[in-house]
Amino acid sequence: MNIKKVRKEEIVGEKKEITKLAIGKPGGIDAEQDKYDTSVGVYCYKCAKFLDHRVPKIASIVDSILLAQSAYDADQVGEWEEELKPCKCVASLDQSKVQPVDITKNVKCAKCDLRTNLWLNLTSGEIGCGRKNYDGSGGNNHAIEHFEASGNSMCVKLGTITPDGKASVHCYKCDEDIIDPNL
Repeated sequence: MNIKKVRKEEIVGEKKEITKLAIGKPGGIDAEQDKYDTSVGVYCYKCAKFLDHRVPKIASIVDSILLAQSAYDADQVGEWEEELKPCKCVASLDQSKVQPVDITKNVKCAKCDLRTNLWLNLTSGEIGCGRKNYDGSGGNNHAIEHFEASGNSMCVKLGTITPDGKASVHCYKCDEDIIDPNL
């Protein structure tokens, strides 16, 4: 049996906006949405010919194979949502030495000239670029290097702070994304 899946074309205007990091939850990715057209071909090597997969005896076998959950499918997450919460470092955050950042100027990493993927350290006010990705994209690890040298662990990604105080905040000491209720 040969199973061929072809990605369906997206209909203009049908794309749903993703508003949070979640799978199978409102505002997240719809994991159940069928994104592929599936076609099946059944070949008998003994007879050296293709068989009609709509014949009831063959159709039941084809259906059971298509409906069987593979090891890959069984390992997939059906529903998930990242639950962010404050870490213990939030309570001890000292911002008394933070210098104001002039966002009217072209803000860049304190150690290199990168102007994207920038993280503001919430203790020192230093701006560093984000982690380097495996493919060479991303930053040059200057935000995490600042944490390693200073111990100042909490950073907020520039450009993510909303008027209601939400943002992409990361604690390098706990190595997790968190919520800072005092942001």
